[in-house]
Amino acid sequence: SYYTARGIAFSSPAALVLHFPLTVLHVLRILESKGRVSLDPGTEVRIHLIGTAQELDQRLAFKELSHVLPGVTLRFAFIGHEISPEYHLKRFSCADDKISIVAYSGVYNTFVPEGCCGVTNPHLIMGLNSGLGAYP
Repeated sequence: SYYTARGIAFSSPAALVLHFPLTVLHVLRILESKGRVSLDPGTEVRIHLIGTAQELDQRLAFKELSHVLPGVTLRFAFIGHEISPEYHLKRFSCADDKISIVAYSGVYNTFVPEGCCGVTNPHLIMGLNSGLGAYP
């Protein structure tokens, strides 16, 4: 699998950090196989990650996606009420701006109406470890 190809042991901390970006990659590939999104070089894909906090601290791990999706521009919105207000509407980028992230400190239903940050009309909305299992 991916970890083996990159020479990363499953017990490595890197494997844990890469879990979220690789989950996004897996879902994008499923969507591509169904014709819902293009991952061809030169395309832009917009992704909303809901309920994020720790993912923002691990944002550089998302740079790994630029290696497996060369030429694809990924625009992320990390949205969560646990994101520190000091990061609210702050932009981060890496991989020569092929990966960009905007942080939104708040809940999704306030993010969407604002239509802020140039990450509107997402191709994918995901809740990674968002705690949905804690609610009956």
